Amino acid sequence: MTAQIMGIDRMQGVLGYLVLNEEGAVMNSMGDLKNNESLSEPVLGILRALQKGRQLICKDEEFQNIQVYAKGAVFVIFRQSQKICIVKKHLEIETDSNHSLI
Repeated sequence: MTAQIMGIDRMQGVLGYLVLNEEGAVMNSMGDLKNNESLSEPVLGILRALQKGRQLICKDEEFQNIQVYAKGAVFVIFRQSQKICIVKKHLEIETDSNHSLI
């Protein structure tokens, strides 16, 4: 039910998701991120760092979502109400000899 409320069920290429409360406790999870409590602290650290940066640089702007690219996947982090959601999606990268990721 949480996936439907947060719109995760409408995202394409979802490999799993994790829903945390503001303290970082797992409220709901599915797929590759099922019960993956180890993501909680790094995600909260990223959100704290962004909050500090926002206070210094762009006080009037609100972050909509954060995307972290790692291990052939993209992790989309966003907040909704009092929840923090981490969605792991399949990352498709087209490369050929004429293009580089670096």
